[in-house]
Amino acid sequence: MKIPIQHLDAYTAPCNSYLYIEGKLTKSDESKATKLEFVNNGIAFIFREIRYELNGIVVDSVRNVGLVSTIKNYLSYNENESVLFENAGWFPKKITPTTAPNKKILVDSNGNFNVCIPMKLLLGFFEDFRKLIINMKQELVLIRGSNDNDAITSEDESEEPKIEIQKLFWRVPHVTVSIQE
Repeated sequence: MKIPIQHLDAYTAPCNSYLYIEGKLTKSDESKATKLEFVNNGIAFIFREIRYELNGIVVDSVRNVGLVSTIKNYLSYNENESVLFENAGWFPKKITPTTAPNKKILVDSNGNFNVCIPMKLLLGFFEDFRKLIINMKQELVLIRGSNDNDAITSEDESEEPKIEIQKLFWRVPHVTVSIQE
């Protein structure tokens, strides 16, 4: 799936962009999933590869998006910063001798989910490049994995997961410049 930015003359700030995904988690036979839940950073595991292109040239790309971004995020963010990314599906384990593991609440009772993933969690370019981009064709390329098994954990091995993406968009802030009077 390719997501282009249509306005070439717009001032964009890709460092503050995010990926918004809505979908539904069911069993492979379309019935309600009762014993399935996403793993930490599970939405990233849905994609096999992600690429960011400027004027048709690949600037940054990652294969095994879930694995790479999970390792990157564990190394980059402490426990307090990780709380900010719970809406992105980032739920690192918080186990202490006095508390149980935290429950990952990402899917509602009907199997619907929505996440807002800052692009800096997935690709290093968005974390490092903090400048505006203008007059360049920008494109985000997402390649879906062949199955959803890596994104899901199950109490019952007989439940085969199916993740249906219903809405996906890349939100990139546009900056308006003006002359001060």
